[in-house]
Amino acid sequence: MAMKTKHTRTGNIKPLFAALLGLAIIFPSCKKDDTGLNINANVMIVNSVEGSAPQDFYLNSAKVNSQAVAYSENSGYLSTSSGNKTAEFKNSGSAQVNSTSTTALEGGKYYTFFYTGSTSSASSTRTEDDMSAPPSGKCKVRYINLNSSATTNIDFSLNGTNLGTNLSYKAASGFTAVNAGTYTFKILASGTSNLYFDMPVTLQAGKIYTIWASGNTVLSSHLIAHN
Repeated sequence: MAMKTKHTRTGNIKPLFAALLGLAIIFPSCKKDDTGLNINANVMIVNSVEGSAPQDFYLNSAKVNSQAVAYSENSGYLSTSSGNKTAEFKNSGSAQVNSTSTTALEGGKYYTFFYTGSTSSASSTRTEDDMSAPPSGKCKVRYINLNSSATTNIDFSLNGTNLGTNLSYKAASGFTAVNAGTYTFKILASGTSNLYFDMPVTLQAGKIYTIWASGNTVLSSHLIAHN
């Protein structure tokens, strides 16, 4: 009888061991999710090509936006899977690819894709967006030069203080924290007082902005609020 009892206990160990092994396999797979491997990225789309048709944006042949983005407009942030992607801009409702690029999107991060260039020679560029909150009473602003026809680099200034300097085509400044308020915004030929464009701009506390310049004939500027 003693021998029989011992044999019965030994037989119960195998299914118990298998169950524990199954738990050991399950828990690491959940931990991978915690590291961000399966967290989506967030993308915003901007159309800066003067005279262009409204654009649709594709990642790995899947359309990301539900509404086409016309010139000077932008989408909100759109959630998409992370990883290595082929990014394409197409005229809305068309299969014709206007620009294509490869990009790597990291889960949990925010990106802006700018459709740029001209209707005859379009391209795109991407920025990574720092969405951390600005200090109390301040906002964050950055600048990007999307003027493909410019013959010189440009400076961006607020109330006479240059915050984005010597920016070439497709170059972007970092985000700068500034006090909320109304400013005179200017675009200048880099290193000079030659004025290309100016406008009043009101910046609100807690907001994150991008100011971009474009225009194939006359330089213009546009403001994006990221939040």
